[in-house]
Amino acid sequence: MPYDPRGLTFEEWGTYTAFDIAAIGNVPVEPREEDWEAFGRSLLTVPALSGLGIPDPTGFATWQAWAHQVNEGLRKLGL
Repeated sequence: MPYDPRGLTFEEWGTYTAFDIAAIGNVPVEPREEDWEAFGRSLLTVPALSGLGIPDPTGFATWQAWAHQVNEGLRKLGL
């Protein structure tokens, strides 16, 4: 289930999201706000997420803006 990033820290959003994704693949980078782009790029390595429109975090001004786009892709999986 995608989690609304508003009102959450990146660590909270990333941990909840990684936990849900763990059912279909391993997220290899721990979610830490100072490394949110590395966490984001690690989602691109999860084979089950390919083709869902999970964006590369590069170019997003904030992790929240990127997370909203990730959530759109995760909804396609029913997560």
